[in-house]
Amino acid sequence: KNAPPLSDTFMEFASLTNLEWKNSTTLQLEKDPSLASKRFCTVLDLEEVKMGFLYLGAQTKYPEHAHAPEEIYQVVAGNCLRLLGSEDKKQLVQSGDVWFHESEEVHGLQTEDSAVLIAWAWTGQLQGSYYFCDTPDGKIDCSYAYEKE
Repeated sequence: KNAPPLSDTFMEFASLTNLEWKNSTTLQLEKDPSLASKRFCTVLDLEEVKMGFLYLGAQTKYPEHAHAPEEIYQVVAGNCLRLLGSEDKKQLVQSGDVWFHESEEVHGLQTEDSAVLIAWAWTGQLQGSYYFCDTPDGKIDCSYAYEKE
């Protein structure tokens, strides 16, 4: 099932391990090997909106990237640094914090000594592209996030 170790880190959310979790894509792992701890799942898959969860283990960097869909994040448990379009612009976000990314807005995440569990939602151009900002030609289709394996 590829489930993250929620029983070890966030016991109150251990039931989420029953969901169908996915690993990072090959493109993501090539960009930053620490993404081996990343897991994500889609729990709502409608034509106009996709929703799910993202888990990042401790010491994980999800490099700056952008995508066509608009996105909302809410930290469900833990904390991390929100990367705001450049390496030197970081903001600590923690349980309960919510923020919005416009379409094509550069963003990323970085954990330090603890894991984080985030609820996410996509809307807008769901079939658009996803790419890392330092390699914009390496675009993939956003459907990787919610298609069945």
